[in-house]
Amino acid sequence: TTAIGALLGCLIGLLFHSAGTQLWATQTFLPVTAGGFIYIATVSVIPELLETNSGLKQSLLEMVALIVGVGVMVLVAIFE
Repeated sequence: TTAIGALLGCLIGLLFHSAGTQLWATQTFLPVTAGGFIYIATVSVIPELLETNSGLKQSLLEMVALIVGVGVMVLVAIFE
């Protein structure tokens, strides 16, 4: 349910932004959504990675994917 809420919040933020309105909501909710995504990803993913014995290669691959996801959000914010 958390992932569905994150996707719903992202879609609402994108709808606000694509409408072309410069509402305070757009400037407020998009950073909160991004911060919530990063928080949920790190709080949920990192402990799970540390608990499972999936191997060092798999753990590193998942951490790289998490960092790439954050990097993509930074690039979108810069070039938006």
